[in-house]
Amino acid sequence: MATSTKLTREEAITAYLEDTSIKVSDIAAAAGVSPQRFYQWLAAAGVKPNRRLGARRQRPRYTPRAEVEWTAEDIRRLREHMGLTQRGLAEELGVRQQTISEWETGMYRPRRAMSKYLAIIAERVGFAYRPESQHTPESDEP
Repeated sequence: MATSTKLTREEAITAYLEDTSIKVSDIAAAAGVSPQRFYQWLAAAGVKPNRRLGARRQRPRYTPRAEVEWTAEDIRRLREHMGLTQRGLAEELGVRQQTISEWETGMYRPRRAMSKYLAIIAERVGFAYRPESQHTPESDEP
């Protein structure tokens, strides 16, 4: 930030809020103060440091493959395919037998993490499970 005169307090704060590409140290230098003093100015003006207007940190988001919605029938068919009782599947998943019963009766559905775990197990044992809304037999072919 090249200027021939020093920035006033208001100009420095405005520059901080309006131009997210300028470093705090550069604004402070242009105002003739230390970065710590500039942070004090921001606090006195009610501006939270590193919270510039319109400047949101963009994180890469994990986009999962197809969300798996397990129905009561799917869970029962998976269990039977594996040749397990409700208790056996419960031990495999690390949950109570009552939880498996509640899933199979439709009282509850597995939460997101457990749904993914069920999908992994289904894949491991060769259970042909595909959510109809997300995969069709044609889409599995290259």
